[in-house]
Amino acid sequence: MLDRRNLTVVTGALAHRLLIADGTCTGAEYSRGGEILRVEADCEVILTAGSIGSAQLLLLSGIGPAAELRALDIDIQADLPGVGRNFQDHCLAGVVYSASRPVPDGVNNHGDLIALLRSSPELDAPDVELLFMDLPFHPPTMTGPQNGYTIGFSYLRPHSRGSLVLASADPTAAPLIDPAFLTDERDVTRMVTALELARGVGGSRALAQWRDKEVFPGPASQDADELHAYLRRSVGTYFHPVGTCRMGSDPESVVDANLRVRGISRLRVADASVMPTLVAANPNATVLAIAERAAAMIYGRALWKAF
Repeated sequence: MLDRRNLTVVTGALAHRLLIADGTCTGAEYSRGGEILRVEADCEVILTAGSIGSAQLLLLSGIGPAAELRALDIDIQADLPGVGRNFQDHCLAGVVYSASRPVPDGVNNHGDLIALLRSSPELDAPDVELLFMDLPFHPPTMTGPQNGYTIGFSYLRPHSRGSLVLASADPTAAPLIDPAFLTDERDVTRMVTALELARGVGGSRALAQWRDKEVFPGPASQDADELHAYLRRSVGTYFHPVGTCRMGSDPESVVDANLRVRGISRLRVADASVMPTLVAANPNATVLAIAERAAAMIYGRALWKAF
């Protein structure tokens, strides 16, 4: 193991809030084993708690929409109305089939094959993802087959925008998240197209030896109203949340182009929450790029010199 005297990792801890004095971030407060502790910073504080945690911690620290924070008796450190707004995520649904033979387990967490497709031929890049799953994937409120498989589908350029707000000033309370899936009709239209693409694959000759029948949405669901209804009761998260601490230069932005929180010195955010728009792909590689860029900024050198 490398000797890293400049690194201390504290496990089993819960961050409560950032410490702000005269508009400067000076550290953080956290609890561990029932004890409230503080860590002081003599330089910058870098917040990387993800699109949920980073927005929640900023709000708990008094950085966010002033009216909402006052309603929870949180002292205002910076009135930033964009904190917790601009929530984006890929929504995921599937065409579920019962299988005519036992479906063997896959290798990579039930999804061994992904396809990127265009919902319309004139698009310059794919905007739909199909995900082949070795199990019947559906919400627990729906009863599916014991043995089956799913052609999952997701629209990769969603227009819908959700939000994250605090439930209370208690850091142990989970925030309230409204992903606002399918609130923009453009997303509904594209998800119906994605469903039809998934159906085309699921009903193909190549899968005939595995296919028993389509269970969800079911062969009787053909018109737009029926497919819309199926989407609204079956769609869920793809676990790709971004955007709650959006980068920009307008009043709704939370961080600037150097990832510094507006109105607070010595504080940056460096995770998926700073993304203004969700990428049309799984965002993990983009988050790694944000981290590399943040490291170069903090270290004070051009990005290309960091490699």
